[in-house]
Amino acid sequence: MRDAFQELVTAMVNAGDATAVAAIVGSGDSILAEARAGWRDVERRERLGRWDRFDLASLTKPWVATLALRLEGALPLATTLGEVWPATPKRWRRRSLESLLRHRSGLPAWWPLYRLVRDPVRAGERLLATEERAPIPTYSDVGYLLYARAAEAVLGRPAEALLENRVTRPLGIKTVSVDPDPRRAVYCALDNGREVELAKELRIAVAHRGPVDRGIVQDGNARFLGGLAGHAGLFGSAYAVWRLGTEWLEPERLLSMVQVRRGLAGAGHYRLGWWRRDPRRRRVLVLLAHRAAIDTDLDRWRARFHRLAVGRN
Repeated sequence: MRDAFQELVTAMVNAGDATAVAAIVGSGDSILAEARAGWRDVERRERLGRWDRFDLASLTKPWVATLALRLEGALPLATTLGEVWPATPKRWRRRSLESLLRHRSGLPAWWPLYRLVRDPVRAGERLLATEERAPIPTYSDVGYLLYARAAEAVLGRPAEALLENRVTRPLGIKTVSVDPDPRRAVYCALDNGREVELAKELRIAVAHRGPVDRGIVQDGNARFLGGLAGHAGLFGSAYAVWRLGTEWLEPERLLSMVQVRRGLAGAGHYRLGWWRRDPRRRRVLVLLAHRAAIDTDLDRWRARFHRLAVGRN
């Protein structure tokens, strides 16, 4: 099994589709197979190590969803946006925090906040001023971004501090953070071309820029907001992602089975932090990869990885 996974991740790099790849297949209490290929630093030809940290991008969302469950005593998911921000326009006032995390709020998928707001503190206020509505459900970075701002507003602490205190530290995870040592961060080759295209569709001009330095988050809104933006902002190792997954598979330190069942319940694709997959096989599958180019399609590799992981070659 291990040889097959190593061949797969090596092929992803050799095909020019990824600059670095890390894969783990595990159960609730052990890692069954692990493989990695590619480069932590392409220019210096430093090979990827087990504890090196990828830009987790949207894989930040499961961490924030876990935090949301941990904070329910102080910040119930039924809390509405109007309760957090009394000046919230009527069209959004009754939307719950849970609707944000399940992509059921009707808020837009994305906005270039770094072009619309000068002060990051006013990000939530600016987002709630939008009149644009999206179909429900619409996968939305904005929802997670707003949840993180709400948690900070109500609890008076940065979202990254809340995550460390309530999630990563209790799990004993030391390889997740918003500010990794650049020497342990994995090189990312992507520029902001996708954001330029999205902004153009909104008739907003965004200047093109090249790849960011190692240890700097690639997402423009996360970079502008600093810290844990909600939708993105975290760096982490494949091991850390596996460890988080085990807590949803077999709750032990953080969550209860009641919370997990509630988080994964409901209709449609989107769950609390996850694109739903019923854990019938009792496995946690982790595949982290930094694309070599923004238009690289990794779906075929994901499909092969999943087939290997469940024994269907």
